[in-house]
Amino acid sequence: MILNQNNQFNNLNNNQSPQANSFFISIKNWFVKHKKWFLLSLIIMTISVLFTVYYVYWAKSYVYFTADPQNIKLTIDGKDYQVKDHSLIGLKPGVYTISASKDGYMTYNNFINIKPLRFSRQTIKLSDIFYAGAVASNSNSESFGLNQDAFISYWQADQSLVYYSSDANAFYKIKLVNAQKTYQAPNTIGEKIIDIKLDSSQSVSSVIYSPDGSKSLAVLDSKDKNQIKMVDFSASLVQNLSSDIIYATWLTNDQILALKSNNQLIILNSSLNEIKNAGNLTTLSLPYAFNAQKVLLASLDNDDKYILDLNSGQKTKVDLAGSIINFSASGNQAIAQIQTSDNQTKNYLLSQDGLIKELNLSSTGLVWYSDHQILYTEAEKDNNYVDFKLYDVASKQFSVIKNYFSSGASIDAVIFSPSNIFFISVGQIMGFKK
Repeated sequence: MILNQNNQFNNLNNNQSPQANSFFISIKNWFVKHKKWFLLSLIIMTISVLFTVYYVYWAKSYVYFTADPQNIKLTIDGKDYQVKDHSLIGLKPGVYTISASKDGYMTYNNFINIKPLRFSRQTIKLSDIFYAGAVASNSNSESFGLNQDAFISYWQADQSLVYYSSDANAFYKIKLVNAQKTYQAPNTIGEKIIDIKLDSSQSVSSVIYSPDGSKSLAVLDSKDKNQIKMVDFSASLVQNLSSDIIYATWLTNDQILALKSNNQLIILNSSLNEIKNAGNLTTLSLPYAFNAQKVLLASLDNDDKYILDLNSGQKTKVDLAGSIINFSASGNQAIAQIQTSDNQTKNYLLSQDGLIKELNLSSTGLVWYSDHQILYTEAEKDNNYVDFKLYDVASKQFSVIKNYFSSGASIDAVIFSPSNIFFISVGQIMGFKK
């Protein structure tokens, strides 16, 4: 039987066409002739595949980490490294979570993307910015400046930050005596000082603090008309200004400049008694105080602006077109932030004598750091850091005094104390030493 099967197989081969036999013979001869090249190609392909797998999954890249300050603890995906000044660390390809920390500094958190067989540099810069507290919801300032429509201020006598919470309709304070020791975000929103009793039709539209932060003027919006309350934090006292007063601002810690509905300017003392008639205005105009003697008047009926001397009654016209959205004064000069008719925002340096100079600063928030220096913030190109910068109005020089790792978050307000600069970002109050 086996013999018959072999015969059948041989007969099958013999029955194949000459063309088929020729094809198989040519294939066989080609492999015999090119056996070395074929084996070499196979080896090269195998090595390429293995190298690709190694390149993608196992090849290490090296990152040169530089620490600022020195001696930081660096954690990469849970593995700890001690970086004295600099360190070369090998990492496989992938995305890593890195964290750096040191006592007395804020913790740095970021991501790093490692590509195969690359050498890169990474500088870890820790900030000595500390946490002072957290603010209740909706408590960030409406504007960057402190003298106009801000929701937070520094209360010098109490060494506290005072802010208004629209959620709670109350003022809170955060003591700052030991704030420098807190480098982790606290949960406290501070101590409630005073409740503002509002009915369902009222809301606080702006809060204007006295220069020393001990009192405030809270402007209430309602369906019928605005109402203004003076809040004295030291005395835990809330008083209503006269119902015919439609706008008010601080001249000094104890004097209020108020605008009545009949366009009359008056000056009130801290007991809200009228002590001076400052004159009648021809048009409805909001007053912005330089100091106890000079104010800027901005008409609501047209685009006219004047500087008024409260002692002599003399007016000086100011060529400043647009609506004032922020005004921050320091002695005899002020920063005026203007929104033009085409919705551009411009910053101007304005003297009490009416001299104007446009400030080519990109920031929308400017505050006085000293009598000749302006503090402002500017996001870096990668939008992860915010630079706190100073502009000297005399020398026209710029300088960076602090970097803040913000991860794209904005700075909502800046507040000064004698030794520190505080700012609000993402509901947290933070600070650094001057």
